[in-house]
Order: sequence, then structure tokens, then C-alpha cells
Amino acid sequence: MVLWMATTTAKDDYFEMSKQLEIMQSAFRELNLFYVDELAPGELMETGIKAMLAQLDPYTRYFPESKMEDVRFMQTGEYGGVGASIETRNDRTTIVNLLEGEPAAEAGLRLGDVLLEVDGRALAGLDTDQIGDLLQGATGTEVTVLVERPGFADAMSFTLARRKVKVPDVPYQGMLTDKTGYLALNSFTKTASMNVRKALLNLTDSLGADHVVVDLRGNGGGLLREAIAMVNLFVGKGQEVVSTKGKRPDWNKSYQTRGSALRPNLPVAILVDGKSASASEIVAGTLQD
Repeated sequence: MVLWMATTTAKDDYFEMSKQLEIMQSAFRELNLFYVDELAPGELMETGIKAMLAQLDPYTRYFPESKMEDVRFMQTGEYGGVGASIETRNDRTTIVNLLEGEPAAEAGLRLGDVLLEVDGRALAGLDTDQIGDLLQGATGTEVTVLVERPGFADAMSFTLARRKVKVPDVPYQGMLTDKTGYLALNSFTKTASMNVRKALLNLTDSLGADHVVVDLRGNGGGLLREAIAMVNLFVGKGQEVVSTKGKRPDWNKSYQTRGSALRPNLPVAILVDGKSASASEIVAGTLQD
């Protein structure tokens, strides 16, 4: 009886899914045939998928093929671009960070420069994600930017050759006081825990830190294994870091630290903000516990 009920439920679920897919396909076909304006099928489907996922939770996301570069960036910290970070300030797109030795810095762009155009396209009405997409591209391709520089009357044009840019996992480390070390972590890429380990050794062994501040503000997360490895720097072997629960009981999993802690007795303060998410929350929550 139990086996029969389980089989029946699976068949019902499959029938319902097939029925809903047919409805979706029919609606999509009718829109494409009869809607008064020309449609972009790919954009329409992407909008539909994102709306569907938005009904579930804030964390389930869809990455189309055009956004696979974003996925690679989360895993490696590398992307094809010019090495410049931008923010919207007073409704103007401003360069707020330049990576040393990367195309934007080498070409002569400066902090505070205001972007006006990218490849001849005016940026009015575009958000920072859209402008970032314009700046990024395949390694070896060129992009031309028009900027306004404070103190100069005329706009300036720069042509940059995109290349593979590696954003540092730990952009800064140093001493806040004689005994308090500080390090900032940008994201949990595949090299994050290794670079945090190096920074900790430098702060404690070379600079004499007795306690350390780890800054995860603005860190949107990344690879789960790197979060576990980072916790393992402070917490010994065999401690549960996080558990996941799947649709079926056999998909449930517990993730534990695997090695000896590097600095098990080191007092640590974790800084987080509203943009600290995913792996950052796991690290902060586990160390707090």
C-alpha cells in the first residue's frame, strides 16, 4: 500500500508538471504569434523564470548563458575586464576603486572619474550592473570610455584592452593597534581560505597580533567549501559548520571541519553588514556559536 501510494504521487506530480509546461508553451506561442509588438523570446522567458523563482525564496537564482561569467567570478575571483569598480554617487557613475597594474589604472583612469559613455553609449538610465556588463568582455577585446574628470573642462576618452583580472581575496591586511590585527575578505573564491591563512600567519607571527578583526562587510559569499576551510582556521577538527536539508532524507548532509585549527585560541571579531551573505553568514554564525 505504501509503495502504491508513493508511485501514484510521483505519477500525479509528473502529470501536473507536464500539464503546466504545456500551458506555458501555449501561452508563449500565442504571445509570439499575436502580440501587437515584436517580442524578444529569450528576454521574455528569462523574465518568466526569474518571476517563478522569486516566489520561492531570495536565494534561488537563475543564471542564463550570458551571465556565466558572473558564476566563474564567484568561484575564482577572475573576470575579463579592465580592473575598475564603480558606484552611483549623486546619480553619476563614479570610479571608486582601481586595481594596480590592471588596464584601467595603466591607461590613466583615476579615482573620482565620472563615466559618461562606454563604446559610444550614453550611460543615463543604466544601473551599475548594466554598466559593469558593458565594461566586461572577452580577454583581448577593447572598450572605449568617455569620462569627466573633476577640475578639467573637457571630457577625456580612454581605450582599454580587456584582460583577465584577478580581484584580490584579501585586499588589505594590517595592524589597527599594537596587538590588534585586521584583514578584509572580498569573497569566498577557491583561493580564499589559503589567502586568509597567509594573512593570519603574517598578522600573528610577523606583526605580533594577539587578536584579529576579520572584515566580511560587502562579502556576498561564494564557495561553501571555502567557508568551511576558513572556519577550520579557528575551530578544531570534527565540528559541524553547517548542515543542508534536501527534498529527500538521503540528500541531507552535514559539513564538518576536517583538520587541526591554525589559531584555535585566537580572539576574533567578525564585521558584517547588510551585504554580507551566504558563506559570510555561515562563517560569522559558526564562529559566534
